[in-house]
Amino acid sequence: MRILIVEDEKRLAGTLQDLLRRQGYTADVCYDGISGLDNARSDIYDLLVLDAMLPGMDGFALLRQLREVNDAIPDPVMSQKISRLEEVSGRIFALAQKDPDKKAQLQKFMNYYLPTALKLLNTYASLSGQAVEGTNITEAKHSIERSMDLLVTAFENQLDKLFQADALDVNADIAALEGMLNLDGLTGSEFTR
Repeated sequence: MRILIVEDEKRLAGTLQDLLRRQGYTADVCYDGISGLDNARSDIYDLLVLDAMLPGMDGFALLRQLREVNDAIPDPVMSQKISRLEEVSGRIFALAQKDPDKKAQLQKFMNYYLPTALKLLNTYASLSGQAVEGTNITEAKHSIERSMDLLVTAFENQLDKLFQADALDVNADIAALEGMLNLDGLTGSEFTR
C-alpha cells in the first residue's frame, strides 16, 4: 500500500512516515497543501493522510475541490449527493474552526473519509468523460454511485457526533436547573419533563 502524508509539521510527518515504513508501507510526505494535492492527483496512492489546516491549502480548499468535481459531473442525482457532502463537510470544518477542541474528533474524517470520497468522485468524473461506456467504466461508475448514499449518511453522522458532548452538557444543565428550581419551590407542573 502506498500512502501520501500531507502534514506541515515536519517532525510529526517524519515520525508518521517512519512508523508506516516500519509497518511495511510505502509512505511519501508533502509539507503543504498545494504539493499534496498535486501528488494526490497522481492516482498512485491508496491512502491520503491529510492535516486539516495546511499552508497553501486547508480543509476548506478540499471543499472547493468537491465543488470542482461536482461541476465536472453531469449526472444530476450524483450532483445533488455531492452538494450534500459539500454542505455537511463545510459545516464540519466551520464547527472545527470555531471550536478547535472538536478537531481531534475529525482525524479519520480529514485523513481518510473526505480524501477518499474526493478520490472516488474524481475517478467518477474522469470515467464520465470517456468516449465509451464499456463494462469496466460502467461497473466502476455504478459502484461509486452506490457508495454515495453511504457517504452522505456517514458525513451527516460525523457532524451529529461532534455535538455529542454538547447534548450531554445540555441534559446536565437542564437537570441541575430543574433540581434547583424544585428546591426553591419555583416550579410548576408545566416545567417538568
